[in-house]
Amino acid sequence: MSVIIISSDSMETERDIAQKVAQALDYQLIDRSILPEIASAHQLEAGKLEEALDKLPSRLRRMPQSRWEHCLACIEAGVLDRFGQDNTVCCGLAAHLYVLGVSHALRVRVLTGHEDKKTKLVDQGVSE
Repeated sequence: MSVIIISSDSMETERDIAQKVAQALDYQLIDRSILPEIASAHQLEAGKLEEALDKLPSRLRRMPQSRWEHCLACIEAGVLDRFGQDNTVCCGLAAHLYVLGVSHALRVRVLTGHEDKKTKLVDQGVSE
């Protein structure tokens, strides 16, 4: 039973690498596509789970911290449940933050590099 968790400073890079690794090893890919299933199991909206992954809680935003923590706990429970299955690759679910006690998990962090970010900002018309 093996788990590979891939995270990156670029969501596109993270997803591309995870897909290629899963395909090359014939592993199951666990990504944000499982959020509707997790939301249904906990009577939540899938959009709220996505929001919890993408944004920090704030008094000015719609989601209070206690609700944000609940959403993240639901995601964590759903992901850890799937890690019980054989041979999985995970990305996009912040799993690298909560698998510290999982002995059969390999955490991989991919950094795209400062120059790549700078190029993207310039291409989008943003100057430093």
